[in-house]
Amino acid sequence: MPPFVLLFLCIWMGRAVVLGSNDIYKDLFQNYTKELLPTWDVPTPLKLSINAALISIVSFAELEEKIITTMSFSLNWTDSRLSWNPSLYNNIYLLTLPSHTVWLPYLHISNSVNDVKPIGQEANFYAIVTSPGAVYWTPGGVFEAQCAPDVSNFPFDTQFCSFTILMWGMPAGEVEYISNSNVPDLTYYYPNSDWTLTGTQQSVIKGNYSSTFFVGLYIKRKPTYYVVTVILPTLMFCLMNPLIFCLPVESGERISLGMTILLAYAIFLTIVSASIPAKSDPLCIILLVLVLIMMISGLIVILTIVSSYYYYMEDISHANTRLRRLTSRFKQNQVENFNEEGNKKSNLNSLSGKDLSKTLDIIFCIISFVSFIGILSAYFLYVLIV
Repeated sequence: MPPFVLLFLCIWMGRAVVLGSNDIYKDLFQNYTKELLPTWDVPTPLKLSINAALISIVSFAELEEKIITTMSFSLNWTDSRLSWNPSLYNNIYLLTLPSHTVWLPYLHISNSVNDVKPIGQEANFYAIVTSPGAVYWTPGGVFEAQCAPDVSNFPFDTQFCSFTILMWGMPAGEVEYISNSNVPDLTYYYPNSDWTLTGTQQSVIKGNYSSTFFVGLYIKRKPTYYVVTVILPTLMFCLMNPLIFCLPVESGERISLGMTILLAYAIFLTIVSASIPAKSDPLCIILLVLVLIMMISGLIVILTIVSSYYYYMEDISHANTRLRRLTSRFKQNQVENFNEEGNKKSNLNSLSGKDLSKTLDIIFCIISFVSFIGILSAYFLYVLIV
């Protein structure tokens, strides 16, 4: 076939499609009222197929108790007023129309933290209409919903957030929601740098007064930042804190080191408390751990002062008797070939304040290590179990 004949046929077919589409549009919308429900004259409810597609998790703000996501919704319904016979219009089976020209479902996010506005009404998303009257519309946008966080396992926590979608003022018998899947579409999902999507769900919940479409998201925090900036330094300070009792009293650095570590705990407590909402139920366990560690650190400063007091004590006759006996036993264990009955009294009399201070340092150091190890072990065991 000559090239000019092919060119002529292409132009003729394109012109026929344009004319056919124009005729369909004129005939369909001549008496069309988009404000009326497609089933306004039919006793059966309108079947609205709805499915969600998650594109990205923009952010999860614990302090503001809200989640921000980018989603789209695939909607499909049948409007018999928009049907036509393709054979009468050059075999055209579908039309792409601006959404404001056809009836649209006024869907709202009931747990939105912003103004309640219909989904997709502000932007002009195109609608596809097929010859049997089926309408396909896919609105989308950035949506914010209220989500109360559970920060008890911070920073190893998992959050569950949901979007509840419904048509305000529409009776339950007028519209019937249909979902073709139990999970949202994740084909175009883009991962978040702070949160990992661990699970999704979607379902239709039928109520007495209205039906709702429910979308649920399970997200798990990526804890690397908080492990490096909070947990690891806390572990290091827990190992350093009891070593205060190993410093010589003559150095004069015991109390200054103890106060430095105590202030460091206060800074870490401020960092963690600024990252989570101020709520008592549920209580953040790591906050409780840091408070307990800070209390023990403050107690260590007090015990350091007590040890220094005994170190410079000249007359130990007023010291605690049990402490002197315990110190005497420590000294006796370092002496070989001694007479237990004859030297016991002489050892008590030969004790000095430095000996008492050394005994207290050993006791305080052991108690501090045991306390820190117990608290940290209980915390990590709780995290692993829960």
